[in-house]
Amino acid sequence: MAKQYDGQDPSFKAYDDLSSSQYLFVNMEGDDIVDVCGAVTDVIVGVLQTEGTTGQGVVVRVDGHTKIILGETVTAGQLLSTSTAGKALGIAAGSDTTTYIAGICTVGGDLNDVGEMILQSRGRGA
Repeated sequence: MAKQYDGQDPSFKAYDDLSSSQYLFVNMEGDDIVDVCGAVTDVIVGVLQTEGTTGQGVVVRVDGHTKIILGETVTAGQLLSTSTAGKALGIAAGSDTTTYIAGICTVGGDLNDVGEMILQSRGRGA
């Protein structure tokens, strides 16, 4: 079955070298500048759709359906947050007050697999 990935995809500038960071979670690092999430407490802006080096324009999916690199085994239906490397981690609602929920997994997998998710900011995990 062919899939269509729809969503909102604004452009930002890369804070750092994001040339190998496609499909990772990103956060804001300044005015119109994004970088890969580096802490589980980062506020997730969206998922990087393109690659770029420092200062180049990159596209970020901020809403809708997207691919995402998994940071552990995740199953469809799990809520997702970020790892310290910008990868998707499954979390249980009501269990963590320090992480931000980015959305819900639609296609799961194992560590470093390319899964899929629907981006839906829901605030903190608890």
